Amino acid sequence: MKDRYLLGIDYLIDVMKGKYKTSIICQLGKKSQHFGELLRNVNVENHHQVTRKVLSQQLKSLMASGIVHRESLDTMPPQSLYSLTPNGQRTRELMVKLSLVGEELVKENDPQIKIEYSYGCIHDDQLHTGENHE
Repeated sequence: MKDRYLLGIDYLIDVMKGKYKTSIICQLGKKSQHFGELLRNVNVENHHQVTRKVLSQQLKSLMASGIVHRESLDTMPPQSLYSLTPNGQRTRELMVKLSLVGEELVKENDPQIKIEYSYGCIHDDQLHTGENHE
């Protein structure tokens, strides 16, 4: 991360860079999840390419940026529950809107490009007002 940005959007884009961060945010936008559950769900969407190490690194980065919250549960064995912060929820909503704009740009300018609607954000009825994409 830089120590100076021209605009806030530049910072947010920097925060969002990194493997699987959009998928993590979309999954946590559906519900709070334990690490193992989140790993399974992110892997389903990403063709089983996500390792525990990478997921852990990306979660730490998103927590440091104030997007994700981790709650340590008093259980045996100890468990953590991950969820989006209020800023994380707002980021997810913006991601959906940006995805829809990107979808329209592809339709209008380069229909040969295929966009996978795998993150789950696009199918959120509260956020998506367009047609259902499968």
